[in-house]
Amino acid sequence: MDVIKNFLLSPKLYISTAIVVICVAVWFLYKQFIKRFSQKKKFDFKKEANLKTVSVCIKYLLIIFAAITVLQIYGINVTSIITGLGVAGIIVGFALQDILKDLIMGINIVWDDFFTVGDYVSYGNVTLGKITHFNLKVTKIYDLKTGNTVTVSNRNINEITKLSDWLLIKIPYPYEIDLEKAKEISNIICDKIKNTVSVKSIKYLGITEFADSSVNHLIKANCKLEKFLQIKRDILGIIYSVFEENDISVPYQKIDINLYN
Repeated sequence: MDVIKNFLLSPKLYISTAIVVICVAVWFLYKQFIKRFSQKKKFDFKKEANLKTVSVCIKYLLIIFAAITVLQIYGINVTSIITGLGVAGIIVGFALQDILKDLIMGINIVWDDFFTVGDYVSYGNVTLGKITHFNLKVTKIYDLKTGNTVTVSNRNINEITKLSDWLLIKIPYPYEIDLEKAKEISNIICDKIKNTVSVKSIKYLGITEFADSSVNHLIKANCKLEKFLQIKRDILGIIYSVFEENDISVPYQKIDINLYN
């Protein structure tokens, strides 16, 4: 009974309680400040992710501070505990190294602005994908070609390509077509695209390649990436129809075979 009485009347109990209450109050005030601040200003993906990271760090720093302070008040050797935790941390680190790699890479993605949710990207076998979800551990990419959602561990994202809203399409002309005729046909194609396809702008750029069976000219269309695939199909259809109207055959690779007696 005396032990309980001494414990309840001990100044250490009140000091420890005060420290815990102060830490909880600091965390509560911080959360309220962030809530009001975020209501006034609309955060983009990068700022929101940075804020979450900072909030997690502050939370655990307060917990560690309160725990260490209370232990010191009761005369417990904190140094030996920290040393023991350090050894245990190394063991746990080896066991959870993949998760730690994910978290580190997730932080790098945020700070270096690799991409944001809503960006269109190319990654691995996904040539046209949209970032639909991101956290410090995983990234989800919606493949617009297949309709599949690809989940990637952040540790595997060493390189990813953010796609622009420019669509580049080659127009293959036979070598028999002279340059001025090719330019004329290309401009007709651009006019038809402008009038029938929902592109923001269209531009003829000129010759881009001397291929095996064709001289490839290039057009550049500015369009919404979510409609990228359909717009590409529409443009290819227009190219084919204009070729038919002007009696131009689509070039294909030919093989010459010479027979000698």
